[in-house]
Amino acid sequence: MRSLVILSVVLASIVHLRLKLPTPLTQFSAADNPTAKVASIWTRFLTFSYLPVFNFRLLLLPSTLSFDWGMDAIPRVNSLLDPRTILTGSFYTTLSHTVWRCTRSIVAQASSPVTLATHRRKTRTPRKRFALTTPSKTDCVCNVCNQALTVRHSSSCRAINNNNTPVVPCACRPTTILAAPPRPSLAILLAMALLVLPFLPASNLLFYVGFVVAERILYLPSVGACLLAGLAAGHILDAAAPVATSTTVPRKRSAASRLREQQRQRIAVTVFLCVVLSVFCFRTVIRNSDWHDEESLFRSAIDVIPPKALGNLGSVLSAQGRYAEARAALQEALKHRPNMADVHYNLGVLLQNQQDFESAVESYQRAIHFRPSLAVAYLNLGTSLIALGRCQEAASILREGSRLDGNGLRDRTAHENARIASLLQLGGLYADQGKLQRALAVYREALHTLPNGYP
Repeated sequence: MRSLVILSVVLASIVHLRLKLPTPLTQFSAADNPTAKVASIWTRFLTFSYLPVFNFRLLLLPSTLSFDWGMDAIPRVNSLLDPRTILTGSFYTTLSHTVWRCTRSIVAQASSPVTLATHRRKTRTPRKRFALTTPSKTDCVCNVCNQALTVRHSSSCRAINNNNTPVVPCACRPTTILAAPPRPSLAILLAMALLVLPFLPASNLLFYVGFVVAERILYLPSVGACLLAGLAAGHILDAAAPVATSTTVPRKRSAASRLREQQRQRIAVTVFLCVVLSVFCFRTVIRNSDWHDEESLFRSAIDVIPPKALGNLGSVLSAQGRYAEARAALQEALKHRPNMADVHYNLGVLLQNQQDFESAVESYQRAIHFRPSLAVAYLNLGTSLIALGRCQEAASILREGSRLDGNGLRDRTAHENARIASLLQLGGLYADQGKLQRALAVYREALHTLPNGYP
């Protein structure tokens, strides 16, 4: 009880300190967790209730893995007619029934006389410890000499007791210290706690998070899953373990056959466990090859989340100078999801590097249309317009980009750097046009709003 109180106080203190921290201003986009932005509370409830089932399936059968499960990688559950609701109901029913059975078993064992006899307080004196660790025999007292039956008796005592064998049943109370009975229910509850509790903060059931499914959060729950698998394997092996049987002649042959059958069962279970471990090890090796570099990682997720995987793959290929492949990947990503501002921007950068300024301007304009706060798109759009000789439009775009508000953005530093770069680009444009006073005013504005750490 004392340990429980200490743990409760520590947990309450940690939660209090966490709640006292300032709430971050960053807001996750709808693409990171689309279900959280759905208006229907019924759809949110059904989908978020299904996500733990999906994560549990990833633990048991990690056949399909991905670096990201956002966007529409996992379709939303909109009604009870969806077949996935059957899996959800079965999962929570099994989980609740297991917890109830284990709890009832623990309560029953705690109230049993044997358990109460074995859970004694640890003695401090050597004599008392010796008394509790005596062999498991009943210490009966001789009715004649009042000595224990295990010591030497007098001749009259031996005659009466017939060579130290009592002729009357012993009425002494046994002082046997029984071993504590096994408590598999407690081990199962512990494993389930390790499986469930670390996952709760990322389940979207308590509060919304910036992802749908993330494989990295399954590290701690995998400990509970491994413990459950080990308990199940141990139970199966114990069930197939040889038991003591009668060795009389009529039953000798049947006992030997049962022993051989039990040995075959244990071998079969052991072989099955080795096969399962080998399969999981092989899957780990394959997954490690997917993480060899960024290109292989993004290619491995094309079937799971095509828009984001192709968009990231295009950026990697563009950085490697493989422009034709990069352009094809970016355009294919936009076919799956046309409203991705980052992909439009990356495509514009690619086209700008190839001196295709007209197409680059169109890509930058689409990026700004889908994300008006993307300051770096204003900067590059202004640069492309200057290259095309459309200086008046460029000045207007650069001025607009320099006035963008960066509140709520993920990377506020990058936004501020792009905003200052827009001012510098605008000042350079005015200087090239001979408008030195305007250029000087813009440079002073950039200097006064220069953020800390600007390169």
